Amino acid sequence: EPGVEYFLKLKSYYKKLIITTFEVDGKDLGYRNSFSPGNLGKDKIKGLWKYENNTSSHTALKVDKMVFVPNNTSSTVKDTKVGEINVYIYEKILMGGYYYLNDHSINWEGQSGVQNGDGIGKKMVKSSVGNASFFKSGNGRSSNCRKGQLLGTIKLKYCSTVGLIAAGVLPKAPQWEWIKMIKPSVINDKKLDLKPILIDHSLRSPDGEVIEEKKIEMFDLTSMLDDDDE
Repeated sequence: EPGVEYFLKLKSYYKKLIITTFEVDGKDLGYRNSFSPGNLGKDKIKGLWKYENNTSSHTALKVDKMVFVPNNTSSTVKDTKVGEINVYIYEKILMGGYYYLNDHSINWEGQSGVQNGDGIGKKMVKSSVGNASFFKSGNGRSSNCRKGQLLGTIKLKYCSTVGLIAAGVLPKAPQWEWIKMIKPSVINDKKLDLKPILIDHSLRSPDGEVIEEKKIEMFDLTSMLDDDDE
């Protein structure tokens, strides 16, 4: 759901040195991560990385509202509702020696996309900066290396419940529940000052005998303005 925070958790069983990089909705997280055979099967938790005073921190990403700046006619359910996380796995080539990390700040704006001047639509990042963080101290030393051959790519899709319903992964909710999900302000911010119309209702047998009589309340909503008209 919008507002849920998440980290990326990875582990490797590859018995060689590898480097991974990360993208969320086409935007690079701005750092890379190494795996060595000595860390086989061990979890690594990654998020938005910051390095300062020999201390690394990772901050969670947060699922934002599913947003898309549409073009004239070609926006689709996939473009509108679903985000994508890509992890790229490369061979790690050691170049000898070491270097010390420079300070690194989080530079993540989340939903920062704008419509292009030529009217073509553009996807927007669907994750913003979360609140949860964890820290790890170190000496800031890292081995000189470079990325080698691309060994593989892991692709993940993420979205809110509304996106899963729109994509057909989950069954569509009843209309009233659906409206409450996608436009909660329509339901939560309004008080309906309406009095019911009482209608007499009789339940009769096939012979016409009255079995039950009761009054039914009916609300006339035809006078209510649509939300888009206010």
